[in-house]
Amino acid sequence: MDKLNPWALGTALAITMAIVFAACAAALALPQTLSAALRQLQKGEVSLRVRHEPLGGLEQRIERASNRLSFSLIIAAIVIASSILMSNHSGPHLEGLPLLGLIGYAVAAVLGLWWAVAVLRSGKL
Repeated sequence: MDKLNPWALGTALAITMAIVFAACAAALALPQTLSAALRQLQKGEVSLRVRHEPLGGLEQRIERASNRLSFSLIIAAIVIASSILMSNHSGPHLEGLPLLGLIGYAVAAVLGLWWAVAVLRSGKL
């Protein structure tokens, strides 16, 4: 029964008419607005305003993440190089194992532990 209420129908009609009138006004103003914008473009009078929002230490976070990533890549490279040396059995040996490979693993282990302690000490993973 609410659909047949004259007040509800009148309100819906008024809202619809306001939307239609606003759309017509915008459509009628569009050619003038576009013409003015094109004139400004042709004269080179167009300006653009950019507002910089502070990024809240994003630069420091990116720098910290890139440092951690590069350090972990160095450790990974040492492990891979040591593995290649171990598989080739080249260089001096200690107890039947290539000494350079063992030294590489030791260096990677020390760097990895130092890196893990530094990350855990900072409290920011």
